[in-house]
Amino acid sequence: MTTILIVEDDDAIRNNVTRLLKLEGYDIVSAVNGALGLERARQVRPDVVISDVSMPEMNGFELLQAIRADRDLAATPVMLLTALDDRASMRRGMTAGADDYLAKPFTRVELLEALEGLLRKKGRIDQSIESAVSAREEHLRRAFTESLGGSALPDKFGLEAPADAVADQVIEATVLFSDIRNFTSLAEKLDSSEVAELLTQYFERTSEPVLKNGGRHLKFIGDGLMAVFADTLSGGSPLAASRRAISAALGESLVQPAAELMGGKRHRQRGRNCPARGRQRRATAERVGEHRHQA
Repeated sequence: MTTILIVEDDDAIRNNVTRLLKLEGYDIVSAVNGALGLERARQVRPDVVISDVSMPEMNGFELLQAIRADRDLAATPVMLLTALDDRASMRRGMTAGADDYLAKPFTRVELLEALEGLLRKKGRIDQSIESAVSAREEHLRRAFTESLGGSALPDKFGLEAPADAVADQVIEATVLFSDIRNFTSLAEKLDSSEVAELLTQYFERTSEPVLKNGGRHLKFIGDGLMAVFADTLSGGSPLAASRRAISAALGESLVQPAAELMGGKRHRQRGRNCPARGRQRRATAERVGEHRHQA
């Protein structure tokens, strides 16, 4: 159901508009001023906002600016209501990003026509965005399929700038990705809490050389760590980004044996704490693998 937010401090107008639109099948949410209207908008994400201009605490222009500044609400159509002869307010509202303006007093037909026009406009925009996204997804799928066969499409992953684009700045960066060697086999020997502790300590230790060498935008992916090294993010280091990435990688390589040792030590420690049945299983494994006799 289409949700309409009505923000109006005049009780009579707010109640009349609410009743009229409910009879037309709309879901109505209302507020008595702009501040409460913005709060309700963030709660319900309405399809359209109908707001008066002159209100206490936060007027209609301020509400409109707050909606346009909110990432989740910025595309919401907004209709402003004002007095018949308030041409200055109408111009100000349209400049601020209002989608339509309705002068008071207005008739039922005028309100419904204006509202239906906003909903049609919103539908066209949503359809255009959906079509563009679908086309890009299809392009990426085709580019990936072509790349598997050794072919390449121009702008295959949408990362290349258009031919007529003017870039403000071009940054060359080095991306470092590292993970724990033999992590799968290590994880099989540990329980979930030990795996979590291992990863926590590993990431704490590997982050140190990355940050020390000016790495930024750290991202943790499973047992892997990714960082970006760029000259503009280095904090004034005289070394090139690639040199600093290599230095960080060498520092991380010292952590790898420690992680493996940590995982193996935890496994051996847990084995020593196992009951006799666990020890018997280890002795059996030695006999099979090394042809030794069980004591």
